Amino acid sequence: MLFLIYLFIIVSLTFFSLSVFGIYRFPDVYTRIHASGLSTTLGFISFSLATIFYFFNSEINSSLLSHIIIITIILLITEPTIALIISRTAYKNKIEPKNTIIDKLKN
Repeated sequence: MLFLIYLFIIVSLTFFSLSVFGIYRFPDVYTRIHASGLSTTLGFISFSLATIFYFFNSEINSSLLSHIIIITIILLITEPTIALIISRTAYKNKIEPKNTIIDKLKN
């Protein structure tokens, strides 16, 4: 069981590192939002699975596990929603994406 905990923590750190790399490397707002939103969500899922496995074996009551599950569900709903709101706001403020040929949302 300890192997699974370490595995999920390493996977989550990998996704969080990819998120930072994507924010640093990608050219415009839209690709940066995509990189940060997707990899942060996946990193948080694997990190919360690691904490669930860790506290499942310990003597701590089940209310802590239910709190972790509720927080995970809330973040799974809010993170993509916030990324969508930020990208729509950037589009409405006429921030152009780099290297686009066709804009299907224009008029």
